[in-house]
Amino acid sequence: GENGDSSYLVGNTNGPTFETGGSSDPLGVSEDIAYSGNGDGFVVKFESPDIRVTPTNVKIVGVPGTTTTRTIVISNAGTAQLNVLPMTPLQAPFSIAPLNPGAILVQGQVTLTLSFTPSSSGTYIATPPLIIASDDPDQPLIIVSITGKS
Repeated sequence: GENGDSSYLVGNTNGPTFETGGSSDPLGVSEDIAYSGNGDGFVVKFESPDIRVTPTNVKIVGVPGTTTTRTIVISNAGTAQLNVLPMTPLQAPFSIAPLNPGAILVQGQVTLTLSFTPSSSGTYIATPPLIIASDDPDQPLIIVSITGKS
């Protein structure tokens, strides 16, 4: 999530007697949890992916009949693997590749290439915009608005 790594002191124990496993919070978000104890208390650490998309507002200028490209970077600032779902192709004169970024490791990233190939002069708006869906627990959808001018 957007807040990154979080640990909480949640109780006392005489040692690390808790097992690692999955848990669901009250909102139904499943996260892996790691427990540690030292006799004074134990800490529950929630591991989760944290998506970052740069930029989320793209303005691209091109020349009719030619292709101009820009990059959009999807990165994972979280503490667990981020899984990005396949994206819907953009409508012409825009295109995006790869359409299926897949898994992004912790602190990893994937670079998308946005192409703009206008056939005539004018202003173009990607409708619908680029929608990036993932298993980030607090930002499952990122919307990237795209405008092209030629």
